[in-house]
Amino acid sequence: MKGYEPAYKEFRDSAVIFPEGGGVGTTVEIPDLRIDGIVGSGANGIVFSGVDSLDRDLVIKVYPPRLDKPDRDIDEVHQQALSEAQKIASLKHPAIATVYKYGRLGQNESYGWLSDGGWPYCVMEMRPGKPLKEVLPQIRDNIEARRQILRQIFDALTYAEGRGSLHGDLHERNVLVYTPRLGSDLEQLEVSVIDFGTSIFAGRVNSEVRHAHLLRRLTFRLLPELQTAFVPTSRLAGRTGRHVLPRLIAALKLYDEINPSQECPPKLTPRSIGAELAYAIDFDLDVLWTALRPHLAESDISEVKMGLLEYLTHDHDLAATRPSDADLAVRLRRELEIQGVEATAILAT
Repeated sequence: MKGYEPAYKEFRDSAVIFPEGGGVGTTVEIPDLRIDGIVGSGANGIVFSGVDSLDRDLVIKVYPPRLDKPDRDIDEVHQQALSEAQKIASLKHPAIATVYKYGRLGQNESYGWLSDGGWPYCVMEMRPGKPLKEVLPQIRDNIEARRQILRQIFDALTYAEGRGSLHGDLHERNVLVYTPRLGSDLEQLEVSVIDFGTSIFAGRVNSEVRHAHLLRRLTFRLLPELQTAFVPTSRLAGRTGRHVLPRLIAALKLYDEINPSQECPPKLTPRSIGAELAYAIDFDLDVLWTALRPHLAESDISEVKMGLLEYLTHDHDLAATRPSDADLAVRLRRELEIQGVEATAILAT
């Protein structure tokens, strides 16, 4: 963490954090926990490994004050940390670590900036696996493994976002991949998305923008095949983390439809293909359509366009009116123009 140099000469029940460049160290000591190692550090916190009285392996994240931002309001920081910890603790998902405890470190003068309330900390379950950063080179030629990992990440994020929690710092070191059946043709991959809430001090808007950027980057690291249809980032200005996930999921569903495998979800209906095209608004619909078209029968085209228009306009009674193909084309062209979406290939079909 910027501004600090943790010292790990000998771990017993505590660790010591020193200001960068020297000075008086602060002892990190938590009742009923033994700190026994270092996991890493990031922009907002330092993460230790430890064990509790039940012999459970834990991670302990401590949030020292940001020395580069000395004017932060103490009460606001405490409230942000507690609010985020409560959100994370409410998440019950196989790919998300369980939160066991939240608290504040001792209230003595050695804690400096937060001396009247202590530094916030959070104790969580230790998850198995290696960081995705280490695993990716090994599965570079295994597209099925990469797709499987991406689906599990999307599933965990969908669950969390549905309950009001963005990740905040989604990158290859915050995704763990565990392979209990090494040696099989396609390993049984188990994914854990760790370190939720690391953006608690950044503010909601900044967190959402950062989340959207990191989520797109991680997606394309795992499945660069998707990026060929991605529109220039300049056209995505203002789109935040609350919107990017369903667009990426839609693009992955369409990719699975174009490149099927045993690991893919059930085949989409023509109407569903149209709906997913409507959601995949961060992507070039003409590129997706050109790849999809050979997989569609002539009789499917109208249904795909119907689904696309239905979900662009949110007019779910559209099918009941059964507009003619000519009327459907006119309405679809108008709606695509209103939304600034280029789809020449679809309109020409």
